[in-house]
Amino acid sequence: MLRASRWKQAAFASIALVFVVGATTLPPVLAWPCGLMSVALALVLLVSVARPPRLIVDPTGMVLDHCPFRPKRFEFAGCSAFTTWKDPTSRQMWIVFDYAAYGCRHPRLARIGSAMSGGSCALTTTYGVPAKDLASMLEHRRTALGQPGTG
Repeated sequence: MLRASRWKQAAFASIALVFVVGATTLPPVLAWPCGLMSVALALVLLVSVARPPRLIVDPTGMVLDHCPFRPKRFEFAGCSAFTTWKDPTSRQMWIVFDYAAYGCRHPRLARIGSAMSGGSCALTTTYGVPAKDLASMLEHRRTALGQPGTG
């Protein structure tokens, strides 16, 4: 099981709180919507500090457990090869892969993701492990099943 950095989550939460304080200097018409949105964002981020996102890998698949959302399970048998992709705008390294079941449920989003990054799904955080190392570990688990996956 890998966890996202609590310090990173805490930094995002503190930025949201700065926006809440900054909203008090705006005119009332703008302050209320900005303040409410910032408070909601701060609450979600504070919850994620208490329980950071986790990646749970087992022999047949992986579970992405992001606190405010339902955990998502990906079976390795339905995944294509795990590769890395560097986002040109943020220069962040992502792990991308195609997942057949996701493409069936969200065909338009899957096509957009595939066109941009080469995969319909992505891990946007590497849980403290270098992206290439995590991609190779997941690829090793996927190929250990003896099934090529979908691609």
